[in-house]
Amino acid sequence: MFKRLIIFLLITVLTPTVVYADSIWLPESSFYESHRRSCEYVFRNFYVVDDSGSVSVKKEPGSKDEVGVIENGEIIQIFYSYDNKGAIWGMTTINSPGVDYYDWPAGWVPMDSLLVVYDYISFAEEYGDGFRIYEGDLSELDGEGEVVLWEWPGSGVILSVLPEHWFKRRMYDGFVYTDGDGRDWLFLTTASQSYRNVWVCLSDPFNPEMPAFNAAPPYVWQPGGKEIPDSGINDLYLVIIAVAVLALGTAIMIRLFWKPAKR
Repeated sequence: MFKRLIIFLLITVLTPTVVYADSIWLPESSFYESHRRSCEYVFRNFYVVDDSGSVSVKKEPGSKDEVGVIENGEIIQIFYSYDNKGAIWGMTTINSPGVDYYDWPAGWVPMDSLLVVYDYISFAEEYGDGFRIYEGDLSELDGEGEVVLWEWPGSGVILSVLPEHWFKRRMYDGFVYTDGDGRDWLFLTTASQSYRNVWVCLSDPFNPEMPAFNAAPPYVWQPGGKEIPDSGINDLYLVIIAVAVLALGTAIMIRLFWKPAKR
């Protein structure tokens, strides 16, 4: 009954990209440190679209202490959100020219002044019901040329290109989506060390002139993601498979690296 939810979790959680708060850089925020258990993980890009033409960045959600101002049209990253008495705020940083990125000042902005930038997570939320597990061997990529990496099916945005033989050195477990014109697309959590969470058009992998048919405008973000509809009991098998794979992987690691002490 949780197909979109499971697809979303497999894409955003069971991915080689480590994104947990304890293992990645976070801007300094005393409020976050003292309220981290009440904060929701976001880590996505947003457009500033406040009615006043700019948004005031506060030291804490709902406070009067201003850290800076961000103009409309700028894209900012929201790390975490916090529900302050029904008003949702997001933790971000202020672009400071001449200052190292890791030293940019951090603060909080009201989420109703932002629109989320459509991304691969948005695509999974919207079209996840049509995803299926890829069981091929990448024979679709046989040939001479460079495989095009797309932001999402129909985005019209090329992230990079990689030689065909690059994929043959690796095994992939990904999801396949078939678009309205019958083209198959493969989602890869890791295409290379530099390119993660990308799409490859299996039906036409070397074509950089793929038409943009899903430009996908920014939209209002909702805490907890979009509503996940009931889609049938068969989706339980996806949960069982995911748990089984994790358990098997743990058992193998223990078998390989742990040895009992000699007596």
